[in-house]
Amino acid sequence: MYSLERAVEQVSRWPSSKDKERARLAGWVDELVGHCQQAKKLWEGYLASPGPAGNSFALMSWIGSERTRQLHEINLAAREVLLQLTAAAGPAAGRFAGLDQDVIEMAYRQIQPQETGTEAATKAVARLNDQIAYLGSLRQRLIAKGKPAPAAGKKKPVGKKMKTAAKPKKPVKKPAKKTK
Repeated sequence: MYSLERAVEQVSRWPSSKDKERARLAGWVDELVGHCQQAKKLWEGYLASPGPAGNSFALMSWIGSERTRQLHEINLAAREVLLQLTAAAGPAAGRFAGLDQDVIEMAYRQIQPQETGTEAATKAVARLNDQIAYLGSLRQRLIAKGKPAPAAGKKKPVGKKMKTAAKPKKPVKKPAKKTK
């Protein structure tokens, strides 16, 4: 998601004359959110009817090959949208987009010791909820015009302040020590 963050940073510097491009990129973020929601429904479908337990190593043996394939297809579609979005934002954003972690929580991972498939699916749903919230915040930053708002606790400068030249300090003389 580093590339997406970089894309939003670049777009936030665009002038207001590029509002159509901003809206197009915001539409792609909405599409990413839609892919996350599709994946979340698949994970929730597994949680609604877990079926038999899988082996203790592979998550995909718990959720089944069909759900794993569907998650993979959703991830491929989300990755394509991510690549389009970052490329449209500029070369600095899209440069490493192919190396970013997946937007969608996949089933291609090992089960942790003492973890079950339903626990892993619950974690996947939680991660997708976080991902959806994060993409929503990126969308808001994407469509915001001008520079991003200052961070909390920092005041926005009102105007330029003139700096005055620093006056040279006079050396302070120390009294000489008396010798006996």
